[in-house]
Amino acid sequence: MSRYDWLIVGAGITGCTLAERLAASGMRVLLIERREEPGGHCHDSFDASGVLIHKYGPHIFHTDNAAVYAYLSRFTEWHPYAHHVEADLGGRHVPLPCNLNTIRDLWPGDEGERLERALLSRFAYGTQLSVFDLAGLPEFSDSAAFILETLFEGYSEKQWGRWRGELDASVFARVPIRLSRDNRYFTDTFQGIPSGGYTEMMTRMVSGSPRIELLLGQEYDGVSSKARYNGILFTGRIDEFFDYSRGPLPYRSVRFQHDTVQSPSVLQRTGTVNYPGLTPAHTRSTEFRILTGQQADFTTLCREFPVDADDTNEAMYPVPCDTSRAVLDEYAQLAARESRARFCGRLGSYRYLNMDQAVEAALDLAATITGDRSSIVG
Repeated sequence: MSRYDWLIVGAGITGCTLAERLAASGMRVLLIERREEPGGHCHDSFDASGVLIHKYGPHIFHTDNAAVYAYLSRFTEWHPYAHHVEADLGGRHVPLPCNLNTIRDLWPGDEGERLERALLSRFAYGTQLSVFDLAGLPEFSDSAAFILETLFEGYSEKQWGRWRGELDASVFARVPIRLSRDNRYFTDTFQGIPSGGYTEMMTRMVSGSPRIELLLGQEYDGVSSKARYNGILFTGRIDEFFDYSRGPLPYRSVRFQHDTVQSPSVLQRTGTVNYPGLTPAHTRSTEFRILTGQQADFTTLCREFPVDADDTNEAMYPVPCDTSRAVLDEYAQLAARESRARFCGRLGSYRYLNMDQAVEAALDLAATITGDRSSIVG
């Protein structure tokens, strides 16, 4: 093999961003991916019925970072899309995240009206609180407990396979209550879906430079011993890199069930429907044509069944808990002693990252490596 400046492990959104930026600075990059297609968990493709689906669950791009949006816009046009989510409460649907419309649905009539007035007398319209912020106020503690139990606790237990008390408080601190009637799931300035799909966007990122060599269907162990390179950017599991020497970090995975129905019209009212109770077993259902705006004679829905990651269910979500924090600290010490390897992305940093956060972190790392911060989106 040729000599490379960097071996990048993983051709997801982090790996592709790093490869494109480093190649643009004049460096030679070997980008490897264990799957047979690029895109990582953002990978999308057309199913047998011709519907564009997200193989690993719905991915909706949203950001307030204009630089990140401008960077990705070099490789794609955008289908404008504002995501909407409803919670199915035994057949009754309410909007998520919890907002004033949700409150009126949960407490119909005078009770909901009184609660809304009380909230708006205490907070300005448009304020966003966490459910714990609300629970800390005596006059709203019962309402917050009901919202938490009705909309989130069962969903969280299915998603993480753990009771709320076993999880880091940050999980529920992210649960917002919005004092507005805006039913959009995200309120970021820039929102949408790549017009040709995520796989097409990321393929463009890494196919335009002769300085990038992309190898698919390749494991790190099989390439690292043969390739010649100056450094490694590792976006896979940090515990896997160190051969699980400090024990495996806990991850959750998802079993995806894709069902296709012959229907020129969509079947759900919103792109995603959450099921916050302990039953049914799946956490949510997404109808992809609502996300992409695709017109077709068929429609495909994806139901998600969370499971623990193991040999047959790949790691997708780092589990935020005391046990994982202690083990991660040990791996962080090992990583600090690595002179040639850096760890990045959701699995490499063991952090839950939205797509825009992953791209922002990759742009920042690339700028640090090249020493040219002006080239972040140049």
